[in-house]
Amino acid sequence: MWAGSLALNGLLLSGREGDFATHKIEHEVSAIYDLTHGIGLAILFPNWMKYVMNENINKFVEFAHNVWNIPNIGEKTDIANSGIQKTREYFCSLDMPKTFSEVNINDEKFEEMATKAVYFGEIGNFKKLKKEDVLEILKLSS
Repeated sequence: MWAGSLALNGLLLSGREGDFATHKIEHEVSAIYDLTHGIGLAILFPNWMKYVMNENINKFVEFAHNVWNIPNIGEKTDIANSGIQKTREYFCSLDMPKTFSEVNINDEKFEEMATKAVYFGEIGNFKKLKKEDVLEILKLSS
């Protein structure tokens, strides 16, 4: 409960910018399908990372270095992609699915989910996501 409280109360973001667009997108997925939030995030998060990476490459390089101990040497894109790959590998080590098709979700409701995800406007901080962006992330995750 303590970890959950810290994760959700905003304290960890003090002085930092975070981006919880994947949570908003996943809420729309699990609102329609019988899917836990964690499984939905494991599917979406690496694809969202790839989609928005170039908008804030330094954040993804920092993530790769600080979370996965990837040396901060070489091309930023390569470092960031290595961090994303390590994240995917970690989720796979937990036996999490990589795609929606693995949990029997097809693209039938993608349009509806994308519309609802941005119902109140663009989402995200690293890259402002519109409906088309959300739709593309869902497709990348299928």
